[in-house]
Amino acid sequence: MSIISPVVHVRNWSFWERQQRKAPALLTMVAIGDQGRGPVVPCGRCRQVMHDLHPDIDVIVPTHDGVNMLPVRHLLPDAFIHPDAYAARLLRFNKRYTESVMSGEKSSTVRFNEPLSPGPVTIVFEDHKDHLTVPAVVTDIETFPFSSLTAQQASQPPQTDMSTFRSALQQHYPNGIPQNANVDVITFRVETGHRAQSLDAGPDL
Repeated sequence: MSIISPVVHVRNWSFWERQQRKAPALLTMVAIGDQGRGPVVPCGRCRQVMHDLHPDIDVIVPTHDGVNMLPVRHLLPDAFIHPDAYAARLLRFNKRYTESVMSGEKSSTVRFNEPLSPGPVTIVFEDHKDHLTVPAVVTDIETFPFSSLTAQQASQPPQTDMSTFRSALQQHYPNGIPQNANVDVITFRVETGHRAQSLDAGPDL
């Protein structure tokens, strides 16, 4: 599971202070209510600040079936985009891709509704026992219709069964991918000379 900041009470100025220091992106956030209320949904102002400065952060929220993690953009649809915010971006991978990403064997990924732009990102290997991250650069993003995505467009071997590929991709998203949706093929490279870092100590606030 992603690292959760050990801070109990963080005011909005803390997020802006991190921004001024260009601190690493936060991975996960949870708001805890007083009087034993447990996790609560963050207020609108906090959602906007997180969206400005940590647009890829996951937020733990209460549901009828227990707690769940949602990307902050899902809690703030049609959000205002702060033009001057420095937003450190994340690109998340399952831990099983650690070796192939670090070796350069895997240099592309297909994503749905995960808006990124070319430029620096931090790759996060989720559920890794050492909470590894590594700096990388998104070099290119191409958008294609999901229903007709080809092996060449997805940077897959020519013999790939794309029906199976699309079904597997669907399983990565809890609500699936609509057949009329577009997906992004993101090409990236791991920064040379950098080793994966552990986040065991938690982020520096």
